[in-house]
Amino acid sequence: MAKATKQIGVRIPVGLLEKIDHLAEIEHRDRSNMIVHILSMYVEGLEAEGKAWKNLER
Repeated sequence: MAKATKQIGVRIPVGLLEKIDHLAEIEHRDRSNMIVHILSMYVEGLEAEGKAWKNLER
């Protein structure tokens, strides 16, 4: 079963988007999937280091 998603709009600098597109091509992903993958890895990394959400209540 697919996870629920929510569509958002984000302005991304052209140079960064070109890098994301290049990585997506290498990994055989589309742009959207590559951005979700990158964001997921970033959040997981922060959580693993214990830095994320330190001062925020859940």
